[in-house]
Amino acid sequence: MLLHLAAAAATAADTLTHRSVTSATGATAASCDVAIIGAGPGGVYAAWRILKSDPSTSVCIFEATERAGGRIYSARGLGPKGDLTAELGAYRFVRNWTKGWGGYMWTPLTAALVETALQLPIAQYEPGDPTSFMYKIVDAAGHNAGYDTFVTKMLGEATAAGARVEYKRQLVSISGTAA
Repeated sequence: MLLHLAAAAATAADTLTHRSVTSATGATAASCDVAIIGAGPGGVYAAWRILKSDPSTSVCIFEATERAGGRIYSARGLGPKGDLTAELGAYRFVRNWTKGWGGYMWTPLTAALVETALQLPIAQYEPGDPTSFMYKIVDAAGHNAGYDTFVTKMLGEATAAGARVEYKRQLVSISGTAA
């Protein structure tokens, strides 16, 4: 579904020659081909995919809060030594179709992004438990790197490719002229 939305956004961008976006403060942002609402995993993924597909597309991401990640939130630098990362939102993924607590679980897009596209190191969420089927993102030393690492890495690649992120901005209108 998300792939379809990203493709639809890229196709829609081809129909306008100029598009401006206006935030809730009334400020008009610079023109962009694609406006994405929210810098959660879905919004960041859409921007990342669009720019991988066509780097010439100008992409603006509007995030109402001060950070990317949506309900994924990794709090870093905690504990007496400042070396603890705690997950305050989503925090793990399932690599394969698995029957778990109360039903079936599978996060194939997240698993493919983390392991293949972004090549982030992972570890079993509950090491030593042979029945564990959940995975987390780790650093080179095997410590919890924070689940938002995959969102942060995609966002870094998207902004390096030209995406603009507007934090604490809400999109209230889009205007454009037909091609």
